[in-house]
Amino acid sequence: MRNKIYILLFAFALIGCSKQQRTDLIAKDFQPANVDIIRFDSALLAVRTNEVKTDVNNLFVNYPDIMPFWANTVLFNYLGFLEDAGFITMAKDSTFIYQIPAFLHDRHTGLEQPNYDSKNIFSDITPIKTSLNNAYGRWLTFEPDHNIPRIYFILSAFFYPLVSVNKDMAVGVEAYLGSDYAFYDKVVYNYQKQTMRPECIPVNIILQDLKQTYPNQSKTDRLLDDMIYQGKIMYTTAALFPELPKYEIMGYTKEKWQWCEQYEADIWKKMLDQQVLFSIDPAVQSTYLSDGPFTSEISQDSPARLGSWIGWRIVENYMNNNTQIALKDMLCNNDAQAILEQSKYRP
Repeated sequence: MRNKIYILLFAFALIGCSKQQRTDLIAKDFQPANVDIIRFDSALLAVRTNEVKTDVNNLFVNYPDIMPFWANTVLFNYLGFLEDAGFITMAKDSTFIYQIPAFLHDRHTGLEQPNYDSKNIFSDITPIKTSLNNAYGRWLTFEPDHNIPRIYFILSAFFYPLVSVNKDMAVGVEAYLGSDYAFYDKVVYNYQKQTMRPECIPVNIILQDLKQTYPNQSKTDRLLDDMIYQGKIMYTTAALFPELPKYEIMGYTKEKWQWCEQYEADIWKKMLDQQVLFSIDPAVQSTYLSDGPFTSEISQDSPARLGSWIGWRIVENYMNNNTQIALKDMLCNNDAQAILEQSKYRP
């Protein structure tokens, strides 16, 4: 009964909302950071077929932090996949590491093409580095002691588009070759292509880092808690990339974002009518938070992850209606119920 009362209060007693991001969140005189991007992908592509042992041993010497991870996860798993498909016989001992050419030049699955196309597509990573330098520079204004991870570009056979490796991160560059890259037609769904572009890498890195630095510590597991948590992460990411349109932060197209704005009140009303905010059903949470072609409970014209989108709207209103609250304070606030109430959200 208490949950139903809360829903009625939220539906009818809250005042109008504001949709503008605050401009006082980041010091305007911030200094860009110096993010280290290490081109391990280029080092892999330089392995010579006639000098495999020498080149592989040099990889272990020159890249001691990433080569063991890459060999024991990406390479091992992919060679196992090729063996299961009947394409190769995988070495059964530690010498499997010398089968890198089977990975780099795999024409059975076509992986060779994206491996080598990545070399040209990422020939100039200046825009990516500049974007990350600025984002982390802004981050350091409210958290000066934050660890800035080293970023390793790797070839991951689509296993790891983005993965944490100890305190660093690895980016599988083959997953960011462009939404219109022809090979993707064979391996991913159309809705996934929007975020498979080089310019998506900085945002994805910051999203991942924020989630690691500020994990979801809600004491309950309701849809509302996850919505607000995702909203906090998106809101902060937008503050760190003020030059980007919000649909890029969300991973939507401009048209999908505009659809959400047009039907925001309808989305919220339907969620209230369905009484899903306090649901702990994993299926309900998946419906509103997981990626996909659309949010099935709302409309087949909708984008996926509408729960996260509404969560962002709520957090945005919360920050606008409580201008004394700083980014770090908001990130550390794990009381989703209080954030919703104090947001005065009513689309």
